[in-house]
Amino acid sequence: MRKFERPQFRRPQKENLLTTIRRAMLAQVSGDVIELGGGDGQSAPFFPLDRVTSLTIVDGRFSPGVREHDFDQVPVNFIVQTKDKLPLDNCSFDFACLFFALSSMKDPYCALCELRRLLRSDGQVQFLDFYRPGGPAGIVFDGANLIRKVATKGSINRNIISMLEVSGFQIETVSRCGSIFVCGSAKKI
Repeated sequence: MRKFERPQFRRPQKENLLTTIRRAMLAQVSGDVIELGGGDGQSAPFFPLDRVTSLTIVDGRFSPGVREHDFDQVPVNFIVQTKDKLPLDNCSFDFACLFFALSSMKDPYCALCELRRLLRSDGQVQFLDFYRPGGPAGIVFDGANLIRKVATKGSINRNIISMLEVSGFQIETVSRCGSIFVCGSAKKI
């Protein structure tokens, strides 16, 4: 009697919601791109390197993986800095990426002001961050926010949409992603 073996197929890895959103948002960037808070390397695999001219990643510290990532001949500038004023020329970038950056900063308005300086006149911002849910879940979220404030000086209860608008950006798209995230794009006005 002959034993049949089942062929071994690799199951496709399931992406979590945030990875899927990040991948879709980064598919839209091109030209000179800056990412604030990209030191964890979560975005590195998803930049469309065939359309990116240069990439600048700014963070207070970088994981080893992000520096070792192969960016395929695209010039990459790693800036280790948490200060407000970046050593970059005015109007240097076409796109800015903010993935959970504004909720982890002590003074996000200074960072948005700096982004406005760095973006070209038609520059765009791709953002993904926390958004406080309504109802009883909001109370739990408030408790988590207290812990976050102590640990990082940031806040997950910030209204990212209002912050962008007040800082001189026009919201072009915005979506709730799951129950506690918001993502979208804005352009410099």
